[in-house]
Amino acid sequence: MAPWDDPAAHRAFIAARTAGPWPPGMGYWVVETQGRFAGWACLVPTGDADSDVEVGWRLRPSLWGRGIATEAAAPLLGHGFATLGLADIVVRIAAENVASLRVAAKLGFLPPAEHPEGYLRGALPRQDWLAREGGRHAPAR
Repeated sequence: MAPWDDPAAHRAFIAARTAGPWPPGMGYWVVETQGRFAGWACLVPTGDADSDVEVGWRLRPSLWGRGIATEAAAPLLGHGFATLGLADIVVRIAAENVASLRVAAKLGFLPPAEHPEGYLRGALPRQDWLAREGGRHAPAR
C-alpha cells in the first residue's frame, strides 16, 4: 500500500520527508491558493550518491490540472539557479504520473529517462533554464 492511501501513513511520510535539516536555501514551501492550503513544493537534495537537487510538488487532487504545480515550481527553479548557483536541477516522477510529466515539460526539463530505482528522472541544466528565461537572470557565481 502506498503511503498516500492511508492517512496516518501519509502523515508519517510527510513528517519524515519534510523534517530536514536542509542545506541553506533549500527545503519545502507551502503552496496556497485563495488563502487555503493547496499542497507543497520543494527544492531538496535527492540523497542519491550523485548529489542531485530535486524540485518537486504535491497538490491536493481537487486542484490538479489548474497550473498550480507549474506556478509553484517555477520560482524554485529561479531560486536554485540564480540564487543558489546550481548547475542543474532534476525531477523524479513515477512513469504513470502523466500530469507531473507535463508539468516538467512545461518547466523545460529534458525528457525523463528511466532510473534504476524505478522512476523517471529528468534534468534541467542551468544554461537551458537561462536560455528559456531570455536572459532575465544573471548567472549565479
